[in-house]
Amino acid sequence: MRHPDSSARTGPNGRTVTFHDGLFDVKDGTDLVAVTNSRFVDHDKAMLVGSGDDNADTDAGRLRMTLAGNSFDGVCQRGPRVRFGQVDVVNNYYTGSSRDPVSPVEGSAAGGHCYAIGLGHESSVVSEGNAFDYRGLASTPRSRCRTGTPRGSPTPARGSAGVPSTSRTWSTA
Repeated sequence: MRHPDSSARTGPNGRTVTFHDGLFDVKDGTDLVAVTNSRFVDHDKAMLVGSGDDNADTDAGRLRMTLAGNSFDGVCQRGPRVRFGQVDVVNNYYTGSSRDPVSPVEGSAAGGHCYAIGLGHESSVVSEGNAFDYRGLASTPRSRCRTGTPRGSPTPARGSAGVPSTSRTWSTA
């Protein structure tokens, strides 16, 4: 089901109710979560793991999670965005288009914030076997968004120098 902000109703405070944030959040010390074979559709910020950099008392050492076999279609960012957590992101399918009238995926070249997997404070992600199909980004009919992090740098988990690997591990600790 599509929930564009443009079709949102007015809330009790007189403001438009927006749907772009908080589709699926894991926070406040939640631990040992598996999300499998699910669809996340037409959302700006889909999934947050950990609620803030100052929540070490509830989140540090917890927020262990597996995302496997899911579809992220028209999700602009946070598929997931991780703080303090340790997340395995395995065999998920990410799709989107810059031309989608409801949930456009905009690359940084167009001033957008397209990213699939984001890392934050004291977190780690193992990403393996994920597929990314983003259309209409930059000047090519089909582009790949880079999964990465604003801090730290990706390190191959397997493979050899100069040979792309299907598995990557990122960590900010």
